[in-house]
Amino acid sequence: MNSRIESAYANFLSNTAFKHLLAVSGRSENLAALSLLNSLIPDFEEDPIRSLEPACTDKEITDANNRTRTLQMDFHAITNRLEHVTIELQLYRHILFDERALAYAAVAYLQQLEGPRKIPASEWYKSLRKTYAVQFLNYDSNKITGIADPYITDPMIKRVREHPMKDGYFMKWYVFTDKFSGQEIDHIQLLQIELPRAEMMGLFPPSRDFNEKRWWMSLFNHSKEYSPEFVEKLYREGAMPQGVYEGLRRMEVKTWNSTLQKKYKEDVEEMREFYAPQIAMDMLDAKNEGIVIGKEEGIAIGEARGKEEGIAIEKRKTALKLLAKKMDIADIAEIIGLSIEEIKSLKNVAF
Repeated sequence: MNSRIESAYANFLSNTAFKHLLAVSGRSENLAALSLLNSLIPDFEEDPIRSLEPACTDKEITDANNRTRTLQMDFHAITNRLEHVTIELQLYRHILFDERALAYAAVAYLQQLEGPRKIPASEWYKSLRKTYAVQFLNYDSNKITGIADPYITDPMIKRVREHPMKDGYFMKWYVFTDKFSGQEIDHIQLLQIELPRAEMMGLFPPSRDFNEKRWWMSLFNHSKEYSPEFVEKLYREGAMPQGVYEGLRRMEVKTWNSTLQKKYKEDVEEMREFYAPQIAMDMLDAKNEGIVIGKEEGIAIGEARGKEEGIAIEKRKTALKLLAKKMDIADIAEIIGLSIEEIKSLKNVAF
């Protein structure tokens, strides 16, 4: 394992770093976490988050074989008006991802009913508050390539084809909406931040006109390009907000204890080895109307390209896996049959 840490600041997308960014110790206030979350969600401008804690909204589910699995959110927050917010980091996409996210939000919503309440039992529903589920995603949904599954077709492909995200937008905001009247039920809301799409705003180098949202998107996408000297200069000049500055200080790897550093190094290696191929394939533009995953013949892209393009996609996936194993680019090109230039391009996307 390569244990070298390449930047002064951690990759915000690693599980260890993300949890450390939002972590709360004792009664001390985490200015970085409050700044991040309050800057992202328009509702929080009027009703900001006041407290944050590790999520204890766990729910066990049992499958047909009596195997249990626990649904867990990363963090739980409460606003001044007592609305509930669940936060989780998702590096890569699962099939039925949005449906899965809705299940997590529903668990958090229902668990408001647990524990003591001042409201009479017959009026239990009066204690329900809004629940926001916030996900940080490292893919552009407009460029997803579909996920193969032996039982179901990836439903996100159809959603994206019929309703692609507009240029300049990087956040999705789901509420229950009546198709006829437009009336909304907003007690369960899903917010998804697609980090690659935030690049459209121009995130690095930062400028003085950055708002806090833009600052945070810059850190998530460009933490390795910041240096402590550059950060201190920006802060002294009043360009960097206090909460953002506190966030970067939390993410300075050399200040972490040895246990946290070890976990982070393992995270980074795992991301390179297992996540990068899927992330990169989601980010590659197939330049066609959509990609359909066939159950019998594998991947077929559009009707015109068929098997030939499917083979090319498989070659890229294999190349990405070999890059994650640190194999030499020239050797990969010779084994797989792709050009050195194409493999370098894949490496730039994934790593």
